[in-house]
Amino acid sequence: MRGWIDEARDHVRAILGAALLAANPQTVMRSVRRDGDDLLLPDGSSVRLAGRAVRCLAVGKAAGGMAAHAQPWGPFAEAVVVAPHEVDLPGFEGFVGGHPTPDAGSLAAGERALALARACGPGDLLIVLLSGGASALCESPLVPLSDLQRVNGLLLHADAPIEEVNAVRRHLSALKGGRLALACAGEVLLLAISDVEPGDLASLGSGPVSPDPTTCADALEVLARRGVLDAVPPRARAVLESGEGETPKPGDAAFARVRSFVLADNDTALRAASLQASRLGYDVRMLSGWLRGEARERGRDLAQAARDAATGRGRPLALLAGGETVVRVAGHGKGGRSQEIALAAMEGLSAQDAALAALGTDGRDGPTDAAGAIVDGRSLARAQALGLDVGAHLEENDSFPVFEALHDLIRTGPTGTNVRDVVVLLVRRGS
Repeated sequence: MRGWIDEARDHVRAILGAALLAANPQTVMRSVRRDGDDLLLPDGSSVRLAGRAVRCLAVGKAAGGMAAHAQPWGPFAEAVVVAPHEVDLPGFEGFVGGHPTPDAGSLAAGERALALARACGPGDLLIVLLSGGASALCESPLVPLSDLQRVNGLLLHADAPIEEVNAVRRHLSALKGGRLALACAGEVLLLAISDVEPGDLASLGSGPVSPDPTTCADALEVLARRGVLDAVPPRARAVLESGEGETPKPGDAAFARVRSFVLADNDTALRAASLQASRLGYDVRMLSGWLRGEARERGRDLAQAARDAATGRGRPLALLAGGETVVRVAGHGKGGRSQEIALAAMEGLSAQDAALAALGTDGRDGPTDAAGAIVDGRSLARAQALGLDVGAHLEENDSFPVFEALHDLIRTGPTGTNVRDVVVLLVRRGS
């Protein structure tokens, strides 16, 4: 017989589905459309397409969907799409870059992107369709690729948040930190699906057409604070210490030619999740700013929030959180930050009328084929019945095998978008 938790698990999936749909390129790109000779923009303004050379560059995990929607805006003088997988789209030259670490494909894409920008004359238009993952997928480094890969790996292993990682990346690149805009003599229209904090365009794809508020000194400070400066390859360190990697700042004339629109971000997904939860009969509470810091700590905090909510009275409660945590890698297991949140919450949720799901909106949580996991008040007992030591798996950063054994992994496949992570926690309160 199905009980409240069974229904809540169905509701969790429906709420996550609404969040993903709201952030899908096919949904968000509808706010931009061609009207005769013009392209109508989300703020009601327009940009002229007719009578000028228009080029298009789509980069990121959502590049395929964004480029497909933009295709009718052409024909383009040139068009390039860069994604983590092959995109076969008529009229677009396709590149496959590496992620989360740049590879040779990323470098080929980066050189092509710079050539596209440099081909734009003063009367031309460059449309940049940017989404999460672009930093690794498309790159033109000022240092050897092996140096860039080494620095990237050091920061990821040191649990640096994406804002810090990209602050360093920008200063080791001929493409990022506004340098793509610097290479373009024409007008630039940036349309973005963001996987960073609202308003932080410098961190989205490491800001190829956005001014960089940070300096080489800031990048060195990040490396020092994370304890990896001494391990940085000599050439990369020299680029930072000499100022060779300095980027254009706010107020640079290049950015007077750039117009930027964020079409969707984490808040977009959370708003849709909130609306769906309300439709399903839940009181909704947003946990603003909760999804930061260490994943396991946030998982425990969420379990405590469920216990606190259960003492209240009224309709069931939906607690929603968005953002991006980090995993402090101490073990040798398999998992991702969303799965670690769910595993860390398992003990605290035990025997409660509650269900929690944590999801990476791009469909891939860490080096696994899962987007996240779902856990409820029965999960700990089920894991123990299978002989699983949840605490030991958590210490080993080994969440994936636990949820695989419980059949509680969330597998969406690549979603074609990326707006950070979403957590949904449903709690039954006293009536």
